[in-house]
Amino acid sequence: MFDKKIFIKMPVNEVDIQFIKSLKYSKWDKTRKIWHVTNYGTNLEKIKSHFGIRLKESELVKSEDVYSAWNNSVEIKIVRTLSGRLKIIGRYDKALNTRIKEFPYWQYDRMNKCFSIPYSERFLNSLKAILTNSGISFSYIEEERKGPREKRKKKEEIKNYRSCPDEYLFKLKELRYSENTVKNYVTMFTEFINYYSQKNIDEITENQIRDFLMYLNEKRQVSDSYLNIAINSIKFYYEKVRKGERRRYDLNRPKSGKKLPIYLTFEEMKKVIKLTDNPKHRAIIALFYGTGIRLSELVNCKLDDFDWGRRKLLIRNGKGKKERYVDIPKRFEGYYKEYVKHYRPAVYLFEGISGQKYSRRSVQQVVKQAARRAGINKVITPHKLRHTFASHQYELTKDIRWLQENLGHSSIRTTEIYTHLPGGTGEDKNPLDELDI
Repeated sequence: MFDKKIFIKMPVNEVDIQFIKSLKYSKWDKTRKIWHVTNYGTNLEKIKSHFGIRLKESELVKSEDVYSAWNNSVEIKIVRTLSGRLKIIGRYDKALNTRIKEFPYWQYDRMNKCFSIPYSERFLNSLKAILTNSGISFSYIEEERKGPREKRKKKEEIKNYRSCPDEYLFKLKELRYSENTVKNYVTMFTEFINYYSQKNIDEITENQIRDFLMYLNEKRQVSDSYLNIAINSIKFYYEKVRKGERRRYDLNRPKSGKKLPIYLTFEEMKKVIKLTDNPKHRAIIALFYGTGIRLSELVNCKLDDFDWGRRKLLIRNGKGKKERYVDIPKRFEGYYKEYVKHYRPAVYLFEGISGQKYSRRSVQQVVKQAARRAGINKVITPHKLRHTFASHQYELTKDIRWLQENLGHSSIRTTEIYTHLPGGTGEDKNPLDELDI
């Protein structure tokens, strides 16, 4: 235990611990269960004097020997989590940490002292290859659910069921929250107040709020994003509606772990469009795939938003209430003309029977049924078609800046999640135009 570092492994003893803490540059290695002390000044002499006959000379080893023994005896654990991440748990290794940081959307969990990256078969195989080539042993396990997952109670199952207060809804609209946020907050807050259906809302204590959040986490086993929205919906009521002080809950607020996007292959996308006969449905799917716009943006599209001369579509009130233009692929014009000829919309691009804008639910059903006709077993949503556009667009062009602007991302880091894909030639291409249909 000499050289640049002194390593001390000993039984737990408060007197010895206080002694080691008194030495300059001492540190407890939680992972290895060993004390590190820099071989500085008289530290080594002090240690020998303190431990006396309890310290055997045969136990003194050089620092590189300790690390060598550690390298050979302790493995890395790769854990695939239910949230779609790969956790890398084990010893500190500077070279390995540097390689992990080359993956997009890596995160470091300071509390649990481990790295994580988004899960994909490609990333998993790359990580295994890095460990194997570095001579580091490892094991791979997949996280399992903690027993049966409790379902959300239905309205008729709750005694004294109550709806979300009008004042809550009015405040959301007054502050001009998006349609989607309003829906999520109302849904979450309604579940919360009916968890305590016998209590006055303003009498629910902070401890009871924490109990509800623990119920969501442990019994309902909801996702991190669901739990975050639940917390925000509760805070909104007490802080915005009731104008109370900011509330803090003694919970480890979940940090959203980025997952790699699920998307269709070129062949699957070709099949989806080819087997969709209805002109309206085909135009909906083609617009999603050809532009990557969001569901809320599609249902709010108006006929006047199209500039066919410049092949641009104006997106009004996108996420964050921002406007932007997206490029219209050449092939979409044919689908558009065929659809307009049959359905003759008046104001909105896609309208319901009575002339109002098409509902989000109807669009979701169109996408779901189209995927089913194509024999695709994945759960396909409008947002997954957005991922499909972005993934295919990056594969064709490798133009991350253009993709960021077209998708309406505020930060380039959000768009970088697609850089796990191989890039193409950098030519001006659109995935819809590239399909051989």
